[in-house]
Amino acid sequence: MVMFLSPKSFLLQISLRRNRLKRSSASFRSASLHSGSRKAASSFSGAYSSKRRRREHKKFLPEEVIGEILLRLPVKSLLRFRCVSKSWHSLISSPLFAELHFQRSPGRTHRILVTADSQFQSIDFNAPFHDDSAVVHLNFPRRRTPDDLEIMGSCRGFLLLVVDKQQKLFIWNPSNGVCRKIPPLNRNIFVYMYGFAYDESTDDYILVLVSDFLAFFSLKTKSWEILADECQYIYQWDEPTSGSILNGAIHWFAKRVRQPPPECFTIIAFDIAAKNLREIPVPDDYEVGSGFLGVVGGCLTLTENSDVIKMWVMKEYGVKSSWTRLFTVSTNPCHIEFFQPLCFTKDNQLVVRNSTIGLLKLSAKEELQVVDYLKFFRSPMSFACASVYTETLLSLPSV
Repeated sequence: MVMFLSPKSFLLQISLRRNRLKRSSASFRSASLHSGSRKAASSFSGAYSSKRRRREHKKFLPEEVIGEILLRLPVKSLLRFRCVSKSWHSLISSPLFAELHFQRSPGRTHRILVTADSQFQSIDFNAPFHDDSAVVHLNFPRRRTPDDLEIMGSCRGFLLLVVDKQQKLFIWNPSNGVCRKIPPLNRNIFVYMYGFAYDESTDDYILVLVSDFLAFFSLKTKSWEILADECQYIYQWDEPTSGSILNGAIHWFAKRVRQPPPECFTIIAFDIAAKNLREIPVPDDYEVGSGFLGVVGGCLTLTENSDVIKMWVMKEYGVKSSWTRLFTVSTNPCHIEFFQPLCFTKDNQLVVRNSTIGLLKLSAKEELQVVDYLKFFRSPMSFACASVYTETLLSLPSV
């Protein structure tokens, strides 16, 4: 005979069964503990944990796939992702991962670092300058930032910073905060030109000084070496200048003051691997003026700052006849007193540093026009340095 239970009776039966199961389970655990059958309980727990681990393992990607994904992410994201887990922190912080990310990253992030009034600003030059996210304020990893600190080189995400009055040298990666103080050369000298580069042939970072002599410092050996006791090149101003890297060499605009005569303006190139100097000719129509040498768009550029600003580009490296004038503009309409080209944006706008305003974006589709600007001077006496750098995770060789 089939008996039908009311809903109330059915729920009561379920409740009684649950209570009996709980009591039975408790009695089993108690008996197991008192009878020494912990082995059975452990075996049950181990089997359950193993199944649970297998289920969780299926939710995650293989480590090789995770590594490939991380190598394609920007530095800013990777620095945040170090907090995900100990394994991620260890992977992202490893020198091998940093080198692979630098070599294989599909789209490296380039920014401009500006130092003015003892402050550092990292600027996304592809974003509108009025956008709040375009400018990030950085802290130099020293107790006090000197007022006369200047940027004298950029290489693989590192910047060479110089306190010229005290001859203090620092190498700093603004992306991950790595900073190293370089021992000074034990000479009372005036440096005309600074250079900073990476020597692939020796896996070493080097600093180059052009003074009355020629010298370089190796981070691998932690020592200075004099390459030439006399040097026939000086810079045209009383302030030192920085070099620009292209085709395995550091380049400066210089004035030859010794043999062979006569005195003339030229471009000198320091071969990073061979450790020697050679000359590259300037354009035939370059006149005596305030020249600035740089690398923009993968080519050497030379800018003459005078009443009229002229800019040339060397379309074929080392070939004098390939110098091509990009534009000539009067300083008065654009209110540009000093013109330092830095880079091109994704929209092919030329970004320059200006001595009276700050950073300018110029469009040269029809005529040279200021399309955007960023002012970073607090006072008329302020001085600012600007340099393009690449965001990287790279560190320096251990001391």
